[in-house]
Amino acid sequence: MQLMATQHYGGNDFSFYSAKRKDIFMTINELAVGFGYKSKKGIEEILRRKPYLKENKYSFISKVPVRNYGTPQSVGTTKSKVQYQEVRLFTERGIFEIGCISHTAKAEQFRDWVFNQLKKLRTSFTKGMIAHNGSKDLQKMLHDAVFNSPIYKEKTEDKRRLAITNFNNLLIKTASKSRVKYKEDMTAEEIQKLEYLEHKTIALLHEGKCYQEIKLEL
Repeated sequence: MQLMATQHYGGNDFSFYSAKRKDIFMTINELAVGFGYKSKKGIEEILRRKPYLKENKYSFISKVPVRNYGTPQSVGTTKSKVQYQEVRLFTERGIFEIGCISHTAKAEQFRDWVFNQLKKLRTSFTKGMIAHNGSKDLQKMLHDAVFNSPIYKEKTEDKRRLAITNFNNLLIKTASKSRVKYKEDMTAEEIQKLEYLEHKTIALLHEGKCYQEIKLEL
């Protein structure tokens, strides 16, 4: 489970989580604040009256990344030690169910705001998938650049493949500012940055630069 975005609304920050950039979730604590309850007990009371909301398609217990006394970890944070906290997460369907059941003064406005945020994240996910698919040709180019580089072409195949792995890890780390380890978890903007770095790395490999030299230039 990863923190995908944090947005400000009504004087509070609300975090959106995702697993492999497929589905979007929010915590019970933040939904309680957004829908105008004094604490998460307000939503726990709804769960008591509507036990079907504990089914996985509506909500489930999971661990989410937090830092500094339970404050949600900021996207792009590079040096904070990530810790995980067990909490109830609500799916998109669960979020709207709570929104429809809630009759607080804040419910309708917050439900509209959440709908718009989920729509934006969905669009971002789609763009990210397109960018991810479009970057596959660059992976082939990077592979060929390593295998044909003056520095690596005389190396064994295993060492050249290790070099490709090292370059990929370096580029993902640099493009995401150490936020993620895998391309599938990158945002569309991060993938665009990754593509730029891949092009630059390919050019430097053609110039005969080694890993350490390229790392310094990136």
